[in-house]
Amino acid sequence: MAQQPKHTKVVDGFTMLKAAERAKTAPRAVTKPVPVPVEPARSPVPAAPLAAEKTTRPSRHDIICYECGFTFFLTGALKSTYCPKCRCILDASEQKIETAWSGTLRTIGTVTISETGSVNDGEITTGNIVLAGKISGGKIKVWGKLEICPGGLFLPECISAESFVIRKGASWKSEGVLIVKNLEIAGEFEGAVKASGVVAIKSGGVLKGSLAGSHLVMEDGGGLDAMVDIRPEEPAAEPRPAGDGGRSRRNAA
Repeated sequence: MAQQPKHTKVVDGFTMLKAAERAKTAPRAVTKPVPVPVEPARSPVPAAPLAAEKTTRPSRHDIICYECGFTFFLTGALKSTYCPKCRCILDASEQKIETAWSGTLRTIGTVTISETGSVNDGEITTGNIVLAGKISGGKIKVWGKLEICPGGLFLPECISAESFVIRKGASWKSEGVLIVKNLEIAGEFEGAVKASGVVAIKSGGVLKGSLAGSHLVMEDGGGLDAMVDIRPEEPAAEPRPAGDGGRSRRNAA
């Protein structure tokens, strides 16, 4: 039996041209773009604020030369120096009296008289005194402050001081009028006071008697049982700084 001839598909040129034209005019499928996730913009992290630097004023020390009496001041730590006027070396060492004492002592620092210490005679010239013992004689010159501790006793005629501090637990009864620059009371004071500077009554402190001055400062808890006369006064002239050598005085002349 004879085989059937296989049919093959023949594409002529005309058919190819028609197919190309149909492809041009046929609509193209539109491909949607795939969205790409975008991270939201982050706000910049604020920088930590710089910590404010703490600044403190240097300590000021009013000095009176124990040789010539010239007044000036030092800033910073108190240390031995020289008088700008007479060029005397001024000792700033701290001294402590723990037994019965008499003699001569000069310093621009602080003299501490302990509970067992006593001054019976002699001469002391100093910047400050901390008194926990007794002063029964001698001549004591304090151009800074005399701090009276509990148990501290002294004869007023032996002391020449501009400012007084009565510590907590201490008491002082003044027979006459106490003339001072500054008075700080954390304990108890009874008497008449005339102050050219500041009278400060701390919490727990009590002032009884009378007060005449230019400035009164009272903390909560302080007590005042006194006749009071407070009137502002003209400010005092400032001491000259170290190294001035008295030039201000000579130029003003």
